[in-house]
Amino acid sequence: MKVVELTSADVEKCESFLKSAISETFENLIFTEPEFEEETQPRSGEFLYIDMLTPLRARLLGKISSNLSAEIASTVLGIEPEHLSDVILNDAVGEVLNTIAGHFLRSLLPDGDKFDLGLPGRMDSSEPFSEELVHISAKINDEPISICLAWSQHAAFTEGEDDVVDELKK
Repeated sequence: MKVVELTSADVEKCESFLKSAISETFENLIFTEPEFEEETQPRSGEFLYIDMLTPLRARLLGKISSNLSAEIASTVLGIEPEHLSDVILNDAVGEVLNTIAGHFLRSLLPDGDKFDLGLPGRMDSSEPFSEELVHISAKINDEPISICLAWSQHAAFTEGEDDVVDELKK
């Protein structure tokens, strides 16, 4: 594994790629664009997350309102909102995070390069973050979302992934 210290310019590029990934995801899933806000702190409470395993070791955390989760699940699955269980709503948010992570990583990687993601999980944000954060707040159909990209003190790349580092440094 190669460990790379990210500069503030790298973090800005990650933020830009993450905003693009969020926009693309919601435009494709529910045909609407997010309105990005200037909030800098993640909202408290439970977050769902998905780990990016290769080539970038990082965690994408997401908090999406229950109304928006229901809208996404209803649109994607064709199920009336009143028939959606908490399990289905959590799965919908997990799939949103999976899609955002995929779009984000495709922004970093040369065409056709592969990446690996973990399975979605839960995390309580009252646990202190020991990671660096890129935090994006937005509203979608007037419903708040909070998406964070977290990594340990240095971004870790698997061996031989110099192309990702090169992309960040462009």
